[in-house]
Amino acid sequence: MKKKILVVIIFLYKTLSFSLEVRTNVIVNGAYNKIGFWTRGVKDCFFTEDDELVIKSSFHGDFIYSVIENKDVYEIDLDLYNKKNAKRISYNSQLSYGYYIYISDDLIAYENSSPNPRQRNYNPDPLYFYIKDKKDEIIFNFNQWKLNHEEYYPRSYYNSLSEKIFYTDEGRERIMKINAVYTVKDLYCINKEKNKIAIILDNYNSEGACALIIFDILYNATVNDLRVRLRSEPNLESQTLSYFYTGDDVKILAQSDEKYEIDGESWYWYKVESGSYPVGWVYGKYLDIEKE
Repeated sequence: MKKKILVVIIFLYKTLSFSLEVRTNVIVNGAYNKIGFWTRGVKDCFFTEDDELVIKSSFHGDFIYSVIENKDVYEIDLDLYNKKNAKRISYNSQLSYGYYIYISDDLIAYENSSPNPRQRNYNPDPLYFYIKDKKDEIIFNFNQWKLNHEEYYPRSYYNSLSEKIFYTDEGRERIMKINAVYTVKDLYCINKEKNKIAIILDNYNSEGACALIIFDILYNATVNDLRVRLRSEPNLESQTLSYFYTGDDVKILAQSDEKYEIDGESWYWYKVESGSYPVGWVYGKYLDIEKE
């Protein structure tokens, strides 16, 4: 019997000044009895051709197999895991339109002033998660993303006498910087066609929690023709939801699995969103996509 629970969706971060927008799709702090898998024991994760995120983790000596699909988490058995594993998407650091994932092991760590090395908050093997463009410029810095979200860092702690002690602003900032160092382990995967990235984190916050985060990668595009139909599905038979006009800006959420030929031309359909319109599909011929 599969266990299924709803994952909370949180939208946290935008980079509006760039051609690429990074948006938090799913974020889950790891605890087996809460969400169906234990992130600290994750041994493998991958996207499938069906846009599922599959996770293999260990829990007290046993393997747990889990799937995230449409914001739900549920457990599967080994046979179903093997079937999904046969549909896994191979890792590729390339995103769409020239962007790529960059993992750096540059040693930029913060530590406290303790004379005892064992008590220093220091990571000897940090990994930094970036998205870069063709010019090798950083478009998204995950460490900075963490520092920008203070809600994931505590305002107080308990001492050995169970007394609650509140951090000073300086102390809290130090805690944030220390824990921003612990960014990603070697478990991350990309679904290029669906514009998604999933990473597994150790020491997600200052209390040592681990987490799974799924990012949506959205690309900016501009409508290049008059009265372009926004359709409910990627085909000519679906309902027309509204019309775009030349110069309207949209964000690409996904593209169709294959190109469709219309009037002798072959283009993908793109699922788009805009603040003034419902979410729908536009034929690629009518979109100029920012590729640099």
